[in-house]
Formats: sequence, C-alpha cells, structure tokens
Amino acid sequence: MRLHIRVNDIDYYDIGLRGGCTTDEYTMRFGELQPKYLEDFIKRYGQKRIRIITYGSLINKRDEIDKMLS
Repeated sequence: MRLHIRVNDIDYYDIGLRGGCTTDEYTMRFGELQPKYLEDFIKRYGQKRIRIITYGSLINKRDEIDKMLS
C-alpha cells in the first residue's frame, strides 16, 4: 500500500504520486469522487489540511513528499 493520509478527519488509503502522469485528477473510489494522487489532494484541499498517517511503499520518497507538504 502507498500513502495513507488524513484530510479534514477523513482517511484516504493507497494514494500515490502523480509523477508526470497526465490522467484525470479525480476518480470514483468507495462510492465518491476523490482526488487521484497526492498532488491532486494538495490542489483541492491545500497543504495544511493533509496529514500523513503512513508512507507505506513510498517511504523512500519521504523527503519529496514532506517537501510537497511544507
């Protein structure tokens, strides 16, 4: 599993990084339209509202992710 984040007291699981991918910013997950990648969550909610719960398989990109959220 990739990132587990919390935004406005709602948990989101298996969030990846866009990494140059040009697909849509939103996807239907768990019956609702959600941002697709961390960059899309930042665009929608802002950096300050996003909390990392666990980095999962993206632990090796921790510095990059932390920089995106600072």
